[in-house]
Amino acid sequence: MGTILDAPVQILMGTNVRGAFTAEDNRDILDKLLGTAAPKTGARLPEVIEKRRSDMASQGMILPLVGYADDERLAPNQFLVTVALQTVTGDIRKDILFDMVVDMIKAVQIQDPSKKSVRALLVGAVNNLVEKNYQESMDCFRKVSYWGSIIGGCEADCVRATLCYGAVNMMNGQYQSMTYDSQLACNIVDKPTFSDPYLKYAAHRLMGISWVLMEHPEHAVAFFEQAYHDLEWANEETLLVEVLFHAVTAMMQAQQYDKCRNVIDRIYSLVKDSDTYGKEAINKLYVFRAFVSDRTIEQLKSQLSEMELKYEEISRSFLLGLKDTVLKVVRAVTPSVLTFGLGSILGNVRDIKMIWQKSGDGGMNLADMP
Repeated sequence: MGTILDAPVQILMGTNVRGAFTAEDNRDILDKLLGTAAPKTGARLPEVIEKRRSDMASQGMILPLVGYADDERLAPNQFLVTVALQTVTGDIRKDILFDMVVDMIKAVQIQDPSKKSVRALLVGAVNNLVEKNYQESMDCFRKVSYWGSIIGGCEADCVRATLCYGAVNMMNGQYQSMTYDSQLACNIVDKPTFSDPYLKYAAHRLMGISWVLMEHPEHAVAFFEQAYHDLEWANEETLLVEVLFHAVTAMMQAQQYDKCRNVIDRIYSLVKDSDTYGKEAINKLYVFRAFVSDRTIEQLKSQLSEMELKYEEISRSFLLGLKDTVLKVVRAVTPSVLTFGLGSILGNVRDIKMIWQKSGDGGMNLADMP
């Protein structure tokens, strides 16, 4: 998806976009970006936008900071703009979509923005999410992300909003948007100044799931491993088991059967004496562990269907055992995603009560939660 920038508004640019506009052109910058005229050589796009920001600031209208990066993966004339978690793509030669950016900027305005008002928005967003008011929740999460990126001390709430935003995109099957949300969250939690291990875990886990759903499971494994290490010290059994199951799923999809064995052993070591999971589920895991260990890679490949059926049954036994009242939020998920995706979505909804309570800034007041 390109470089993630540390600014509320982020613009990724194809090779022709920087020099597409002249500083002498007096058209509104949004008209410029709509591409109503052919691209010209002249001032770089960042210079044009910063001049526009300066002019509007002198009139008392403060626009958000803008970050820029070239991205060779975009078509030469294409740009990609993200405003508070919402992404818009366009082409400098065509009249498409960019008017949405104006609405997006207007949508995130709130009165007297402060850390307290950002937290109040977040509580409202979560309430809307649990009540299945998805559009309202998305609007609130977008506001939290926008203002949280500007107001100091709101980094954790930015991550929470981004994770929930990504979870809703996952439920809607918008996996590319989910991947971008995950990248934004990881960009925050991977900063040296960010220290909340539970939110680090949630961000890395969502990033791993995004790669699997985007059909790049080979990239997912490293993020699941990172999520595991984020909380390994805390002895969080259910969260560790959950993310290791996700790692096994990614490895199986990537046909990394030899690596599966080690991770299955790690899961069994975590749960063999556990009171959290029933004996039947643990016994099934023991049998599956033996099934994988007693066969060569070639044999496993030849018995792939049987292996996948056994794994699906076991993963359901563990992941679907994590009962919670907000299970209703994920009922729309397709069966092919449910076994793998249940824990991830609940990790961004169910774990709001658990992970946020343990987060470094004191977490959400549970009295405010649904």
